[in-house]
Amino acid sequence: MISASEKISVLTCADKVRWDGFYNRLPAVLRDINYSFDYNFLFEKNGDGEIRLFVFQKDSDIYFYPFLVRTVFVNNEKTEYKDIETVYGYTGPITTSNDPRFISEADKEFCNYCVSEKIITEFIRFNPLLQNQKVLKLNSFYNVDRSA
Repeated sequence: MISASEKISVLTCADKVRWDGFYNRLPAVLRDINYSFDYNFLFEKNGDGEIRLFVFQKDSDIYFYPFLVRTVFVNNEKTEYKDIETVYGYTGPITTSNDPRFISEADKEFCNYCVSEKIITEFIRFNPLLQNQKVLKLNSFYNVDRSA
């Protein structure tokens, strides 16, 4: 459960002003075009999926993660499940904090979001210039009960 000082936002293409607001709060070194609303929206317009921006805030720190959401099809049949993928380019989650507790809390809330949205796979193109692969615990795996 999140505390009063924590806030989660999940933005869509209808939230350009809010997306731009979060983007502009990032330090200049993190404000790469790959994270901008306009760049991400190009991929939605192209039919690559629906854009989302997951933001976790605590005090002045921000965890900022844009991605595309797509429906999973099995045998050409639409399922209730979704997958996510970052847009082409250097992306993945970024954060204004180096605090492992903040990053862990943000990652936990993002995982909760994925479970609630029935997101079963994720493909991330990390930014080698920002070295943001270090943001995530790459040894985190989640088991899915496939017996149901």
